[in-house]
Amino acid sequence: MISTDPHPIRVVIADDHVLYRKSLQLVITLDRDIEVVAVAADGQEALEQVLRWRPDVLVLDLRMPKLSGLEAIRAISQRSPTTRVLMLTMPEDPDSAVAALLAGAAGYVTKDATGEQVAEAIRELHRGVNQLAPTAAATLLDRVSRTASDDDPNVHLERRILHLLAGGEDLSVVATAVGLSEDDVRHRIADLLTRLRAVASGSP
Repeated sequence: MISTDPHPIRVVIADDHVLYRKSLQLVITLDRDIEVVAVAADGQEALEQVLRWRPDVLVLDLRMPKLSGLEAIRAISQRSPTTRVLMLTMPEDPDSAVAALLAGAAGYVTKDATGEQVAEAIRELHRGVNQLAPTAAATLLDRVSRTASDDDPNVHLERRILHLLAGGEDLSVVATAVGLSEDDVRHRIADLLTRLRAVASGSP
């Protein structure tokens, strides 16, 4: 179904499992705020569709043929930086989710999420909100604890935020606990991911 919204969120769905891809497309297109402009069955096709359509959001499976999800994220970050990538991962694989975030994904959902949950994640990404589930927050907390300097005054606040998120607290609770606005917490998470991406890529 084509969205009746004059400015719908334009989405490309990329997953190599045809039944999952079609069912996700069906559910998402029921949302009047979202228009699925293209689908892809492998990482290379996902990149091609993104470059053709310049969507707002790409929903991308991590494990893809021809071009892996991580390779596709890096290419899209360079060639279509306004497209935000929502990574699909398996529930038991938080390390891969964090790898996707560090490669440039704006967020992730697990493949056991409902279509409605994926649609909500798409809307959140389009609003500029990074999607960080408790398992990924816990993995990031471990990474920050091992790599960040205790002399950095921001580290203690970041650890507190990640600790609360890892415990399953929602953003409003986290913001109240650390004495910041929800927008400030979002910015802190985004800044943390940017810094960790630079470290992971070897940038100064």
